[in-house]
Amino acid sequence: MSRLISISFPPANATLFGTNLSGAGLISIVPLNYPLIFPNFARNITLSSTGNLSLLTFTIVGTDQYGNVIDEGIVGPNADSVTSVNQYHTIARIYANGNYDALTIGSATTGTSQWIKVNTFNIDPNITIATEVTGAVNYSFFQTIDQLEQVTNISSNIGQGSTLSYVVDSTPVTYPVTATLTAATTKQLYTMTTPTMAIQVVVNSSTAGTLTVNILQQGII
Repeated sequence: MSRLISISFPPANATLFGTNLSGAGLISIVPLNYPLIFPNFARNITLSSTGNLSLLTFTIVGTDQYGNVIDEGIVGPNADSVTSVNQYHTIARIYANGNYDALTIGSATTGTSQWIKVNTFNIDPNITIATEVTGAVNYSFFQTIDQLEQVTNISSNIGQGSTLSYVVDSTPVTYPVTATLTAATTKQLYTMTTPTMAIQVVVNSSTAGTLTVNILQQGII
């Protein structure tokens, strides 16, 4: 038996979340249907405007693909588009430090998946990766053999009950899966035959393109 994991990276969309938005006040929360969610890939977002919003700072608050709370401030656009530094899995709110109008918010051209764990108990660790590409997409696959989750007893009174801390390692040591899946731009089919702990996909760039990733591991129900 085997289990198919399928994830997708939709094309960038400059108007995905809202167009011609406006707000007034010393602190102006951008009126969107929060939380904003990217289901498969954490992504950068774009702020665009036909006007000059460069005297404002827009603050984005959300989580990364591992559930960590992240935030950043971005100088507003001036008849152009600006892109967030962080990649977001969810966005809890966006607000400005003053009045604004003609603001458009969307998704950018890059993204990173969560670590996709595989079964390390298989005798034959065959994992087939198949990708489908439309438009222009540049992407890379990485693997790690690090333990991603750690549970630690943080009780100050050992033996009188446990207080556990569950930590996900978001920065394991990584290695390219293979040269053909590094900065790839076309559909690929590749089978891994050596053990690994988890696989991650990074979209390095895209232009009106989509990426579909299918991972099939032998011996998984």
